[in-house]
Amino acid sequence: MWQRLLEELQIWSERRPRAFRPIKIILGSPATNQFPKLLYAHWAAISGNQLFHTACLLMLDAKPDGTTPDGESAANSPVWHARKIVGISLTNLHQGCLNNAIQPLWIAGKLFTHHEELRVRRAGHQVQNRWQSLRCPISGAGAIVVTLRD
Repeated sequence: MWQRLLEELQIWSERRPRAFRPIKIILGSPATNQFPKLLYAHWAAISGNQLFHTACLLMLDAKPDGTTPDGESAANSPVWHARKIVGISLTNLHQGCLNNAIQPLWIAGKLFTHHEELRVRRAGHQVQNRWQSLRCPISGAGAIVVTLRD
């Protein structure tokens, strides 16, 4: 069952509509702590792809004992998916996607070494700062300010 679910995720990635594919990709380098840059043209593509990588990362983490993913693909590496999550967040700063980026960044950040983690924290702080700057008026009673805590 686990293998089938992982395959379903890969099928989604392979068959996703053109609008959900990146319009520009710049490969990063783990050796130099550079995250890949994946630029998307639409907010739904940003969130959808980030959540795809998060789902893959969670599936790989929940792998049953004695089970190995089919093939020898980079997509079988949790760190590969984590790097994509961070790369999407750093490249696409669409405010409408920030609420969807918080949990994937937190999950991805747990997998990195010290230097990489600092970059993830910076991305997380960008999200936090943007959330704090949002104000929503409520029937003349002032505003709601969302505060995120570490």
